[in-house]
Amino acid sequence: MTPLLVFTAAWVFSIVLAQAAFFHPIWFLLALPAALVLHFGWRDQPAARLNVWALAGLLTGAARFQLSYEPSDA
Repeated sequence: MTPLLVFTAAWVFSIVLAQAAFFHPIWFLLALPAALVLHFGWRDQPAARLNVWALAGLLTGAARFQLSYEPSDA
């Protein structure tokens, strides 16, 4: 699997997960640099890099959903 496919699948999955639970978006944005550090630390291990891409997709997708969410009063 390519990193883009893993990232996209995690992005879509995280939107579904973000609807179920609400976390403040700052937690997602704070965890993103950790995913990038792990990405550059595991350059030699392709499977670990795909996991990091999945983590980045989960974090950014959920953060994007939380930032665009407007609760209704109904």
